[in-house]
Amino acid sequence: MNKDAAGAAGDDGAEPQSAPVCATADDFYTAEARALMGRLLVSWLQGNHVTPTEVLHLPHWQKAVENDRSYQLALQHVADQQAPRLRLKPSQRIGELANLVGAVQRQTRARLTERRPPEAEPGRFSAQVAALAKAAGSPQEAEFLVNAALCQYLGAGRDWGTKVERLLALWEAEPLAGPAKAAVDSLLGEVLRSPGALHDIGERVDPVALVIEDALVMLGLLGESEALLDRDLLDGKPVLRARMPAVVRLAAVLADGTMTCARAGLLAALQRELGRKDHLLPGAGSSIQAAAHLVPELQLIGRLGEALKTDGHTFIGGHATAEVLERRVARLVSVGTLQDLLEGRTVLEKVVALFELQRVVYGDYARRIVEDYLRSFLDDRDFPGRLLDSSKTRLKKLKSVAEVQQLVKASLFPPEDRSRWGAMMDQIQLTFIRTNQIFAPFEKDKPPPQKVLETLDLCAEGAFTEGECMKRARGLLTRYAQRPTVIREFLAGAGSSAEGAARLMALGEKMRRAGVPFVDVTRMRVLVVEDEEAAAGYIRMVLSDMGVQSVTWARDGQEAMDLFGGHEGDYDIIVCDWMMPRLSGIDVLKQVRAARPDLPFLMVTALATQPAVEAAMKHDVTAYIAKPFPPEQLEEKLMVLMNRGHKGAKDAAAAARR
Repeated sequence: MNKDAAGAAGDDGAEPQSAPVCATADDFYTAEARALMGRLLVSWLQGNHVTPTEVLHLPHWQKAVENDRSYQLALQHVADQQAPRLRLKPSQRIGELANLVGAVQRQTRARLTERRPPEAEPGRFSAQVAALAKAAGSPQEAEFLVNAALCQYLGAGRDWGTKVERLLALWEAEPLAGPAKAAVDSLLGEVLRSPGALHDIGERVDPVALVIEDALVMLGLLGESEALLDRDLLDGKPVLRARMPAVVRLAAVLADGTMTCARAGLLAALQRELGRKDHLLPGAGSSIQAAAHLVPELQLIGRLGEALKTDGHTFIGGHATAEVLERRVARLVSVGTLQDLLEGRTVLEKVVALFELQRVVYGDYARRIVEDYLRSFLDDRDFPGRLLDSSKTRLKKLKSVAEVQQLVKASLFPPEDRSRWGAMMDQIQLTFIRTNQIFAPFEKDKPPPQKVLETLDLCAEGAFTEGECMKRARGLLTRYAQRPTVIREFLAGAGSSAEGAARLMALGEKMRRAGVPFVDVTRMRVLVVEDEEAAAGYIRMVLSDMGVQSVTWARDGQEAMDLFGGHEGDYDIIVCDWMMPRLSGIDVLKQVRAARPDLPFLMVTALATQPAVEAAMKHDVTAYIAKPFPPEQLEEKLMVLMNRGHKGAKDAAAAARR
């Protein structure tokens, strides 16, 4: 038996350039001739749920097809095509073909009269095939008798689903020998190739996407429980997800590497389903051009395209599969389609929709249409003004420019285009910021805390374009967002220390998203060195209110050194009184600096005289604070130290004194 039977029509089911020339009755049984019969008589075969092999091996089907108009049209088609090559008139070739068909009918009756084969039987089919081959007078007769036995067995199946069920029963009843397996493979390929077979097997009428899913499961390209269609409810109706048993059983059969005809037949049927004009997405109807349906439809085609790649690059079925997918997309995407889709939208909405389409559209041709349309917007000299006019408020205008820049950055355009348009968007926003004085509150040394927090929110949300605008926003936030007045504004209304700590953590996360350095105060480890219990309690209270959870108290300088020695890395900041017994604050500072030159050190003193300050500076103190001090002043000093660390005594001390 010819293993090319199922593939003779080509992967996409298209008719070859020339029909096979049959000179004898046996020529009608070749793979090419059966494939041609399947195409030319497709309506009749489909209406009767019959395969070309059944017609060639069962006399009653031969008689039935002769009385159908499609039979005469098929003869005429073949004659018109072959006559010029044979140097005959079409009428002459029709006469020859009619005589050959008569010879086929006579040969069929003669073979069945002489040695009628038993009907194929599950569990005994391999033995039956071997017996028929032994009894036949020639390989051609043996092949005929085996197929006749199969066709009698399939005669009880009045639809494609039943025929498949009977072939599965033969396969599953015993390990089939080579010739028996080849016979089942060939006939199964014809059944699977037949229009409507996939629908019968999966017991589905629509949607097309679910029929295609079943085919992918059978081909081993999709798991039994996997899905392309990611909606459970469509048009208010549940989508039937369960695979029919026959689908799963066929997947096991087709996993056998020798079942080439069956796989080719299924692939041809899959390509036919892909080529249908029905939308893959159920419920789309005629409204597919609406964004609500067009984008999901294209996304579904994209997922389907990926599923059809056996190795991530090569399509199963080759170029024919890629072509049928591209044709499906081309029916959806055109300049007219885009115009209809974008009608009545703002420029921002149009650009966003086009960038989304660029990501989901399948095929070079359709993507080129979308990209050319998108370029016409971005390269328009009036685009900046039209984009800003798409939004009503200053805040939305600001965000719209950053949004388009992010879309450009994530797009599929070449790097040079992304770079050029990204810089253009940064310049558009920079001009808008200057014109509308967005950063004007920062021109004063003490901008309103609420304005700082608003800018922080914008930065964290990505409202500034990457480039000059983001650089300026981060620079301003780095300078002002860590100030105690801003922190207190953010913490205002916190009902407890725990809530305050949680808010500080949220603030830190927001600053990290904005790309602004910020120390998580809640995780700071502070060593307080103070010999007066009341003063120590006061400092610890302030630290607790700030959210600091790890505070160690040393009652004098010597106890501080005992705690510090050997544990130099356990502390992030030291708050130390100057005047203490055993070891003074200056003595503590000297020893700390010997071990940790970078550790922030806040000196607390009642003598804020010039000589005292100079003495502290000489030993590299980070900052100092004079007693008595209100909580706000201590908070401010600590926040500066915690966020800036020890960046050199002069700079840090100067910052802390402000």
